[in-house]
Amino acid sequence: MEHKRGATFDYVVILPDWLESGTFVGFVPTCQLRDFAGRLIAAVPVEWIDPLTTMSLALQVEDTSNWRIGPAVFDISLRREDPVAVIPTSTLLFNIVEKVTRP
Repeated sequence: MEHKRGATFDYVVILPDWLESGTFVGFVPTCQLRDFAGRLIAAVPVEWIDPLTTMSLALQVEDTSNWRIGPAVFDISLRREDPVAVIPTSTLLFNIVEKVTRP
């Protein structure tokens, strides 16, 4: 996957259909984007598209103009407080590149 720095980052994560609808009700998603050295590039806002089914998540960052060029990774951490549980998604790899057309 490739993302052009400065473009809106708009990504939907759909959980596998073998999971039962509502499995993650009560879990709060968080997301961070990091480079391969582990340095934080951005905290990415993430929310359930439908909090009752918890089958898909929306990630969106409007301004990515300060993101570092190069390879990056992110995952989503699903956290529930009572009882405490933390479940990470798979790690996704993508490359941040410079866009060609500029204002």
